[in-house]
Amino acid sequence: MVVVGVVLLVLVAVVFLVLPDMVANKQAVLPLPAEPAEPAVEVSAASQEQLAAARREAQDVLAKLREARQALEEKQVHLWAEEDADAIGELAAKGDVFYGQGAFDQALETYGAALEKAEGLQVRSTILRDEKLAEGNQAIADGDQAGAETVFRLALAIDAANTEASAGLARAQLLPKTLPLLQQARRQILEKNWPQAKDSLEQLLALDKEHGEAQQLLQQASSEIRTAQFNGVMGEGLAALQKGNHADALSRFEQALKINPGSADARASLNQARLAIQARTVARTLAAAVDQESAERWAEAAASYQQVLDKGEGVVDARVGLLRSQARAQLAQGIDVMLADPLRLASDDVFAKASQLLRDAEQISAPGPVLQKQIASLKDALGKARQPVTVQLQSDNKTQVTLLRVGEMGAFASHTLELRPGRYTALGIRPGYRDVRITFEVVAGDSASVEIVCKEPV
Repeated sequence: MVVVGVVLLVLVAVVFLVLPDMVANKQAVLPLPAEPAEPAVEVSAASQEQLAAARREAQDVLAKLREARQALEEKQVHLWAEEDADAIGELAAKGDVFYGQGAFDQALETYGAALEKAEGLQVRSTILRDEKLAEGNQAIADGDQAGAETVFRLALAIDAANTEASAGLARAQLLPKTLPLLQQARRQILEKNWPQAKDSLEQLLALDKEHGEAQQLLQQASSEIRTAQFNGVMGEGLAALQKGNHADALSRFEQALKINPGSADARASLNQARLAIQARTVARTLAAAVDQESAERWAEAAASYQQVLDKGEGVVDARVGLLRSQARAQLAQGIDVMLADPLRLASDDVFAKASQLLRDAEQISAPGPVLQKQIASLKDALGKARQPVTVQLQSDNKTQVTLLRVGEMGAFASHTLELRPGRYTALGIRPGYRDVRITFEVVAGDSASVEIVCKEPV
């Protein structure tokens, strides 16, 4: 009985002397109470096990409560939830009393209620921090420096490592510089002075790149400037197009599309300028082709017509002109080939082709001076190709002479015959001597003398 009395006196002392000091100190983190004295009444082993388990469970919850309260203190809970923090402290103190009395189940329940409130404040701290961040940003937008600094500081009190709160506080402290620039930009926008407004907003954003209104206004100012530039360039292009300065118009419309790539008007005007340039180019090329035809430069005219058609132009004049120029170019080239080597006319096939060319040329109405000259030259060449020329063959009466395409001449000292203009080959054969082969030309209007003698013994 004496032991029981001593235990009761100790518990009374704890309740009336120690606990009041612990409750008064709201910021202190409570240590675990000492183990209560063993009750004098004997209890069964099973009861002792249950009691120890309850005590351990209460200790575990108390440890979690201490951690939660410490975390709340780091978030400076007294600044934003003082009453709730006090209530948690009171519950913790009440739980300590139960624990000191050995009423572990009641201590566990009380500690649990305090822990639940502490965890609720943890969740609330995150929500409150985000609310204060939003309020701070709005205060900056409203130009309220004091209000912005207050809420951002509270957000930093809750979450000292929060970069958005730190940045927000810095932005709020810049308001004396950024607010005048914003007000200036607003006036300039009302006056539609877009370049100066853009300059003011860029200065502002150089100080506070996160300023939402400045970002929006800068987009508006930039858009208005681009629109003015676009309209100006388009106007210049349309004026140039109307005056027929197609290249200048094309350049302006290309510039307009760089400013506004999605403009259907600029694209349509660009196509119109291109078509105008193309039409002018086609007209010039066709005119050049006509001049080339007049000068009877048929190959050049054909190339000009082909150039027009290569651009995809379905111009009838170009197609007809191409066929005409190609035919005349082939005729002129064929005649020139014949005139370049009249001796080829000695061949019956070549003579027939040249005669056909002459007939084709003579059928052309209103031939130009170049063709007339070609006709006359070809007719003369054909006439001379059939006029025999006297040719004197000289030998030594020992060499057997054969004139290819004419016949065997035998051995002779001198032999005269009439040959048409052309190229001929004479062969000389004599036993004991090397054969000779002589090629000679018979030219119209010019007699010829040829020696065929085998002189080199073998």
